[in-house]
Amino acid sequence: MSEVKVKEYALANIAMVEIETEEDSPTKYRLTDVASEAEVTAYISEGKEQELRVKNTIKAQNKTQDIVLGYDIRFISATMIPEILALVDGGTWDPINKRYSAPVIGIAVERIPYTTHVYTEEKDADGSTLGYAKFSYLHCEGKPANYKLQDGEFFVPELTSKSRPKMKESPVEIEFIDTLPEDDITITYKTENETKGTVSPTTETIGERTGTPTGSTATAEVGYEFVNWTDENGKVVGLEAEFVPKKVSGVYREATYTANFKAEDG
Repeated sequence: MSEVKVKEYALANIAMVEIETEEDSPTKYRLTDVASEAEVTAYISEGKEQELRVKNTIKAQNKTQDIVLGYDIRFISATMIPEILALVDGGTWDPINKRYSAPVIGIAVERIPYTTHVYTEEKDADGSTLGYAKFSYLHCEGKPANYKLQDGEFFVPELTSKSRPKMKESPVEIEFIDTLPEDDITITYKTENETKGTVSPTTETIGERTGTPTGSTATAEVGYEFVNWTDENGKVVGLEAEFVPKKVSGVYREATYTANFKAEDG
């Protein structure tokens, strides 16, 4: 008899969810710290058991095994993400007018298939993270979304998908990795008017999770003084001439920040 030593993995939390559309020009959504719960249920073709019985004697048995044909995946999200809602629910999101429209009644719904990757953390005895487990589900198709609206409670969208692999494809693959994947992002710094002041550097590219931004320093021209830094929406994000972006939901975002100046008093 052989003896096999096994490694145990203590998995907890949802570290990240990746959703990539299965199109000629795919779109990837990388969601960090947003999914609060995921429930995965196997979709099964059940096997059968047949007995050949003669009076009180079992002469033979014929058994077939259960076969997993795919999985039904239910996410409960901690935040509202219109682009993901549109993909799963089958509707359309208008980012300019900031309006989501569910599938129109009387018109056939054509949902875009996508691949879902769910990353969980491997924990050590002291609570630190040793690595990650990546669960991959192919050919997911969304279902109509459910919502929970309650006075005094945050909006909680419930997003459901069904994953059905094709012939000779695995219904789920689990890969153990050391670090979460990340993309490089570019942060742009600019001045509202070059005659009033300059910024340096004007751009920097870093890893969205592990990168360390150096930021930018605003320098006023003669006769002007620095006022603040603002984002693309005009929101004030810094009051000091030296500005360093911060992470949003655990990652750095690709963004443009503007240094603003005004004429000196007197």
